[in-house]
Amino acid sequence: MSTPDKSNFNTIIQEIIKKSLFTERQIEIILKQK
Repeated sequence: MSTPDKSNFNTIIQEIIKKSLFTERQIEIILKQK
């Protein structure tokens, strides 16, 4: 199990993907910044 922050972050990303607020490319850029 990873840190709670990571799992929480993944959950937020999944919600964003479901709502289609960002494109896959934008999500990749965000992940690279973290």
